[in-house]
Amino acid sequence: MEVSFLLLEVISLISHFFRKKYREDHAEKFNESVKFLQNVTGMSQEDAEEKLLNDLIRITFVETNLIVNGQQNAEQLFSNLLLAINEEQEMPFKSAQELADFCDSMPLNFRKDAKLYRNTGVQGRRLIQELKRKLSRGDVIDYDSLDQM
Repeated sequence: MEVSFLLLEVISLISHFFRKKYREDHAEKFNESVKFLQNVTGMSQEDAEEKLLNDLIRITFVETNLIVNGQQNAEQLFSNLLLAINEEQEMPFKSAQELADFCDSMPLNFRKDAKLYRNTGVQGRRLIQELKRKLSRGDVIDYDSLDQM
């Protein structure tokens, strides 16, 4: 019961806190990410910011739940996310299928083993750091060199 209350408190703060934190405390990286998303997708700056913030919040929401409750299938995870929200927090997923599709689209953050989702840990962050390091050196990253990383 105590863990559920803690999760509820964390989740209720995520949306408001992280929207501000991502924009202010990480302004340079956030703005670079927005520009990158704009270039890749052709979105407006406003749409790119909103998509980035929504994805970051959704990732944090799912990661937090997986930390507290461990590996879960999409239905269990969706049920636990429903339990974790309150009247001030909007559920970021409309169905277990939407949640599963989101988790499947974020392989650097979530791994699916035997239909159970879990956090990947630092591997995704380390890969991104390595990609950034290589690109800043001027290295070319293609399909073959990506496999070598």
